[in-house]
Amino acid sequence: MALYEYEHSELSTAPAAAIWPLWADTGRWPEWDAGVRSVVIDGPSPSGPAAR
Repeated sequence: MALYEYEHSELSTAPAAAIWPLWADTGRWPEWDAGVRSVVIDGPSPSGPAAR
């Protein structure tokens, strides 16, 4: 499997407490990000779970 890395930033007035639950629910990413077809969590890493 090929590795892919992408980085993007956005500014928002929404509080982190409103955004984090959306970001943490990787199974629902395709609902609000048309560029994501699926997400697979490989397990914990030093900075948190690694997703692909």
